[in-house]
Amino acid sequence: MKWMRWITGLFGSSSKSATPLGVGLRTLLNGSVPGGWASDHREETAHNTGFNYIAIHAIASQVASATVTVFADGEQQPQRRSQRKSLAASAGSFHRWKSIYGLEDRETDPLPVSHPLVKLMKRPNPYECGSSFRYRQAQQIRLTGTCLVWNVPSFSGPTCERYVIPTAMASAVAPSRELPRGGWRISPVASRYTTKDDHGYFDCPHWYRILGQILDARQVQVIRLPHAWFLDDGQSPLSAGAKWIDAGEAVDEARYHQLRNGVDPSIVWSLPPDVMVDQDEIDRTQARISAKYGGAQNVGRVMVAQSGTTITPLGTSPKEMCYGEGFQDFKSAILALHQTPPVAVGLQEAGAYAAYNASMKAWRHSAIQPLCDLLAESDTEELASQFGSGLTVEIESNTVDDTELIEEQLKTDLAARTRTKNEWRAVRGMPPLPSPIGDVLVGTDFDPTDCSSPQSEPQKSSGKSSDGP
Repeated sequence: MKWMRWITGLFGSSSKSATPLGVGLRTLLNGSVPGGWASDHREETAHNTGFNYIAIHAIASQVASATVTVFADGEQQPQRRSQRKSLAASAGSFHRWKSIYGLEDRETDPLPVSHPLVKLMKRPNPYECGSSFRYRQAQQIRLTGTCLVWNVPSFSGPTCERYVIPTAMASAVAPSRELPRGGWRISPVASRYTTKDDHGYFDCPHWYRILGQILDARQVQVIRLPHAWFLDDGQSPLSAGAKWIDAGEAVDEARYHQLRNGVDPSIVWSLPPDVMVDQDEIDRTQARISAKYGGAQNVGRVMVAQSGTTITPLGTSPKEMCYGEGFQDFKSAILALHQTPPVAVGLQEAGAYAAYNASMKAWRHSAIQPLCDLLAESDTEELASQFGSGLTVEIESNTVDDTELIEEQLKTDLAARTRTKNEWRAVRGMPPLPSPIGDVLVGTDFDPTDCSSPQSEPQKSSGKSSDGP
């Protein structure tokens, strides 16, 4: 009954019409209270090696370089968010659309850099910048399926600093009167201490100071890839593909030990049957032969054997053991697990330029931008509301441009005379021309004496057409 009263009090007036069973079930299903881990997150973090690291680093780097913008949408938040998505789809990205078409559109203006929330997104804490912060967010989500962000409250209420807490360092604390939604204990066992002769420990910076402490769950923002069964934990790609990863690491381990410990002599020196020598003489002879004929400078040198001695060369190729095929198979499996094409991690495969762009665009739409949207949506709901109503955080990843397609579009627009000179120049990354010249349609003659209608049809009497801006 004590737990039922606590749960009922937790939801307050919002659960007046619910039965005690309904309230408890609702608490379970929303996963708001910290719980035990569904998988060993410290073990998952230890697998940040090999192709796991390569793929996660590529994804986290893209998220780190993404553009973060805050908008004051007010009561029209859903409509304006949908509008910006539509504009982004038409121009490749919202910021490209804004730079080409929307410079005069005040409704799509973001908040200035002086706004407290914008400054917090740019500099989450005194020890790191926003790009590093987002890198570690993406890293934790891809490794453990969960990202814990400690939003440190200020004396006035809103968050003043933010820190990413490694998931493997945190463990759940049951709710209590002091912690109505539970808490997170930061385990010092999972960290590294540096001892100091006189005082025991060095004074570690920023969040290292909270090791061993308990954080109120209301100050911890939890971002998850939802687990299908354990609703209070996330499921990482490493957990889903654990067998693939273990098998791939086993192949790497076997190949490493084969090269390090395998018996791989280059020749066999066979003595005549009537020659009897002890082990010391064999060792001395082996050392002399290696010193005289070994090394790169003796490649191809002829050896002459006497008294019936025969020399047999041995093959130098390693045992198959599926090293070649297994390495490629597990590489493909792990990259697919992280939704990352080989070209995104620097493994250029044979194919046309169009195939490269198609792979990179698919990667952006299937892996990078959804992760950016997940982080932005969480910040909008958990953080932006502290600084005012109707604020929206958006994170837009870098676009992947197909230059050949852009050139074809520009040629078509030139023939149809559908772009102004400044729009044309913006696509090419050139500064705008002053008005009214920049407002004239490309392919249209401009009469400097007539500024009343800069986008009028070309004069028929001239018979001339411009080829560009």
